[in-house]
Amino acid sequence: MALFEFNRVWSDYLAPLIFITRQEQFTIALGLTYFLDRDRPLWNLAMAGNTMAILPVILVFVLAQRVFIEGITLTGIKG
Repeated sequence: MALFEFNRVWSDYLAPLIFITRQEQFTIALGLTYFLDRDRPLWNLAMAGNTMAILPVILVFVLAQRVFIEGITLTGIKG
């Protein structure tokens, strides 16, 4: 459950879009759209930012992989 919650909070877009008004406080998801909301999108910076944004999610998954897989296997066992 914690893995899914971390992923949801990390990639949340709508709530920060509503509450944050200053560009200095943007989350990663909001900052990445800044590269694409121009007349000429900066694809190289957007892709580098996407790579940096996904690294913490992958790291958390790798660290919690054993518990995550164990939870999946326990759902198929009848008691």
